[in-house]
Amino acid sequence: MKEQADRANDFIDFIAKSPTKYHAINNIKSKLLKHNFIPLSFDNKWELSPSGKYFIEQDNSALIAFCMSPHDFKEQSLFEDGIRLVCAHTDSPTFKIKPVAQMITTPGHYMQLNTQGYAWPILSTWFDRPLSLAGRVALKSKSPFKPTIRLIDIQDPILLIPNIAFHLTKGKTESGISKQKEMLPIMGMANRETNENELFELMAKKLNIDKENILDYELYLYPVDKGQLVGINADFIVTPRQDDLIMVYAASEALINSPANDTTKMIAFFDAEEETNSTQGGADTPFLRNTLTKIVKSIGGDEENLIRLISRSFL
Repeated sequence: MKEQADRANDFIDFIAKSPTKYHAINNIKSKLLKHNFIPLSFDNKWELSPSGKYFIEQDNSALIAFCMSPHDFKEQSLFEDGIRLVCAHTDSPTFKIKPVAQMITTPGHYMQLNTQGYAWPILSTWFDRPLSLAGRVALKSKSPFKPTIRLIDIQDPILLIPNIAFHLTKGKTESGISKQKEMLPIMGMANRETNENELFELMAKKLNIDKENILDYELYLYPVDKGQLVGINADFIVTPRQDDLIMVYAASEALINSPANDTTKMIAFFDAEEETNSTQGGADTPFLRNTLTKIVKSIGGDEENLIRLISRSFL
């Protein structure tokens, strides 16, 4: 039981450190580096070795890692054995901050953030919870075509989506809740001293930079309360973002801790799992096929070998 509790608490810690898909990938990458996985790039030629451990990242939001089989590539063909692969996605249902974010509502004079639903969150679970912001920020750099990207996590409970009185919501179902009218988070009270750039000043202070250096941002809401084990025997894990970080955690732990054997093993984490999602780190991109192609070419294979490899692999 202690081993199970330790594993569950380790997962809860991983969730707490991964408020967004970008943080999740960063945490997985850090763990892979600690276990001697070698980072790769599509820009360079790959020189893989038997029993080698490697990973490649894309757009801060997707990652593929793999362990090569211990056999000499000429003696036992990877093209015949295939790859054992586990896939998952790094994003979770939440709310995304719109480009023009800050707004003042009247009556009430509340300072709010303009948001949109992301990946179908269960709306009722977001009311009356301390919320914060996390994501990534693009900063000015020497090249206008290559801005500096930094992850950000405000951490403090700066937002709230308040519920309204029961007699005003009686009979209302989940489908009757308006994301645009009833789900905009309150950031504080507005007054004459309220700055139109409160959000930019908040980000600048957290990153210890001048707000004029901020070019763009991609921020998401998340509940700040840390997950817990619940139940008379601590049977249940209660934490947000289990869709689909529980699979990300399990697959990465399995790859890192599994003993060496005759197979080549791989994990692939996408920004979003839909086969129609063509964001840079999404499932509907050449990311996985390009990685398999580079593996095949690195051990002397061609397109025919790639087709054979895919046909003999299991996902």
